[in-house]
Amino acid sequence: MLYLYLILFLTSHSQATIGVAELTSHVVTELDKNKAKRTKTLIAAAKKLKGTKYKYGGQSRKGMDCSGFIHHIYSKVNIDLPRSTSLQVSRGKKVRLNDTKAGDLIFFQRNNKVNHVAMVVHHQNNQLIIVHATSTKGVIFENLKSSAYWKNKYFVAKRFI
Repeated sequence: MLYLYLILFLTSHSQATIGVAELTSHVVTELDKNKAKRTKTLIAAAKKLKGTKYKYGGQSRKGMDCSGFIHHIYSKVNIDLPRSTSLQVSRGKKVRLNDTKAGDLIFFQRNNKVNHVAMVVHHQNNQLIIVHATSTKGVIFENLKSSAYWKNKYFVAKRFI
């Protein structure tokens, strides 16, 4: 996609000489805009599903589990993630928990097995707001840093956008 964008950018400018710095800056700006738009779409999709009941194996408004929820919202930005948490964790770029941004996924484990996934909605200071489908409350938003249950089960964070 980047190469296609570069070609379109170059052909749309009539000047014969475009500085590398100008081109790089423009491409980075456009990529950042695209990432921001996709992240906003993910968060909007998650907000629409707030309160959806938990259903193991589900991925619709009638009920969904954690990986089905993530699979569903990521499909809104044309990212085809695997359906299971154990396969989702094998994808993406690993990031440190302190470096997570909105749209990143956080994976959790119990008994040395990855068994849960959530998406970062907001991360600043003592706020690490995540959204996920829990077996007891369905789709909820919560602060991971103040969650006695989930913060101790953190395994890895991954970036897909």
